[in-house]
Amino acid sequence: MQIYVNFNRHYAEYRGYWRSTAFEEESKKEYVEKGEIKFYDSNTGKLLFIAPKGRSYEEFINESLSHGWPSFRDEEVVWDDVRCLPNGESVSLAGTHLGVSTVVSCF
Repeated sequence: MQIYVNFNRHYAEYRGYWRSTAFEEESKKEYVEKGEIKFYDSNTGKLLFIAPKGRSYEEFINESLSHGWPSFRDEEVVWDDVRCLPNGESVSLAGTHLGVSTVVSCF
C-alpha cells in the first residue's frame, strides 16, 4: 500500500505516479464534457487550477508527461489560492504542497 500525505513540504509521489492512476481517462472525460478540467486543494476543496487554457488537452498531457507531474501554465492558476515560494515550490494558501516546478511562473 502506498500512502502519500500532502501535509508535508519535503516529499511527494514519485515522478510519473499519476500515469498509474485513472487521471488521464477521467480528465479526458471531464475535458470532453466541460471543455476544461478543474483541480482542487485536497485539504480545503478550494479550486486551484483550471486547465487547459491557451493549449489543447493533448498539449497539457504532453507537457505533464515531460515534467513528470501535471503541469500548469500561469493562466491556468487560480492565484487567489496559490502561491510560489522563493525556492520554486508552489503551495496553496492553506499550505498544501502542490509541487516544485508545477507552475511555470514559479521559475
